[in-house]
Amino acid sequence: SAATEELDENADQPSGLLRLNVPRAAYMIILQPALPAFHERYPKISVEIVIENALVDIVGKGFDAGIRFGDLLEKDMIALRIGPPISAHMIASPAYLNKRGMPDHPRDLQNHDCIQFRHVTTGQIERWAFAKDGETVEMVPNGHLIINDSEALVQSALDGLGIAYMINGYIERFLERGELVRVLADWSPRFDDLHLYYPDRRRVPAKLRVFIDFLRSMRIQGGSSALLHPAAQRDRASA
Repeated sequence: SAATEELDENADQPSGLLRLNVPRAAYMIILQPALPAFHERYPKISVEIVIENALVDIVGKGFDAGIRFGDLLEKDMIALRIGPPISAHMIASPAYLNKRGMPDHPRDLQNHDCIQFRHVTTGQIERWAFAKDGETVEMVPNGHLIINDSEALVQSALDGLGIAYMINGYIERFLERGELVRVLADWSPRFDDLHLYYPDRRRVPAKLRVFIDFLRSMRIQGGSSALLHPAAQRDRASA
C-alpha cells in the first residue's frame, strides 16, 4: 500500500516483500549469485521469485519488477541492463570430447551428439547460430536428447551426454573447474543482454530501489549492442 511504501521510504532499513518474475536464465545468471549478499545487506526485505519464461503482465499479477532479455521487454516500462554481456557458448565435458573429438567448424557438429532444446511456447527445436569474421552459420543440430530447461541442459553436458548450446553467466564455474570445455569458442555470437524492468511511476518503493542499486553495483561492464537471433530465445520465451 501507499502507506507501507511511505514507511519504507522513511525506514533506516527498507522492508517488505519484493516480488520478481524472471525466466530460468535470469535466476541462474543474475539472482542466484546476488541473493546471499543482498539478504545480508537488506535483512528486512523478503524476496519472492516466480520463474516463468513466457511474458506476463507484471503489474496485473502484482510483481514489483521483471527480468527479460532486451528484445522482449513490456512496453511503457523503465528498463535497465543488468548482468554480464551475453553470448552463446557451445560446451561439452572433457570425457565426451576425449571420446568424440573436438569439432573445428560448426558443420562438424553434424557428426556429434548435440543436446537439443525445445521451446515450451512454440514447441520448436532451437536453432544454433554461429558467427565468425563475417561468416554466419545456422543449423538444427543432431542429437539423441531433447530438453526444455536450461539447468538440465547444462547438467546433461556435465554428464557427458553431448555438446550443449548455452548462454554465458552461469557456466563459468564449470569452465574454471575444468568440468566443461568450450567448443568452437571463436564462433560465439552476441545476444541481447538481460534487463530488469518495472512500471514507469513517479515513486519507486524503497525495496525495489535498493535492489536496483544493488544489481547496478554488480553490473559487469563491457560489450556492445547485442546480436538478436532466434537461437537466443531459449530463456526469453521458454527456458
